[in-house]
This record gives sequence, structure tokens and C-alpha cells, in this order.
Amino acid sequence: MTDRVEEWLAMKKLNIIREFRQQVRALLDSVMAREKMNCVSCRSEATAVCSYCFGSRVGSWLNKRDKNLGLEFARYFREELASPKVALA
Repeated sequence: MTDRVEEWLAMKKLNIIREFRQQVRALLDSVMAREKMNCVSCRSEATAVCSYCFGSRVGSWLNKRDKNLGLEFARYFREELASPKVALA
């Protein structure tokens, strides 16, 4: 999903790809520091960072920069940002 977000930022003619990469690096570093393969947010064990949590983190970062940009991101990546299905016991 990182590549798709970078393409979207480039398409929007936004010069924040370097900052985006720094945000992604920080997220991945936090995952590696924990030495576990589960999502840092929802604790899903399927992946290091699920697309929902990754998108939420990126969307929050973009929203802080510009609320309209955050909304555009959420609309454009609606499918990828669908909430993970959580099994209830």
C-alpha cells in the first residue's frame, strides 16, 4: 500500500513524499522493535501492519497537515481502509 499512497501523493502534485517515507519508516521501526509479526494497532497476527491500521496512521498524519487532504485520502483508499473483521467470542 505504501507504493499506492506514494503514487497518489505524486498524482496530487504534493511535495511530501519524503515526509511520508519518514512516517512509514517510523511505523515499521516500531514494529521491528517489538519483534512480533502482528499489527501494532489492532493486534491482528496476520501481518506486521494491516492495511486498515496503516491507512489510519497515514490518514491521521495527512489530516493533521490538511483536513481536506485527509478526507480525500479516506475517499480514495476507501476499500483498503475497510475495518478489519474481528471475530467476537
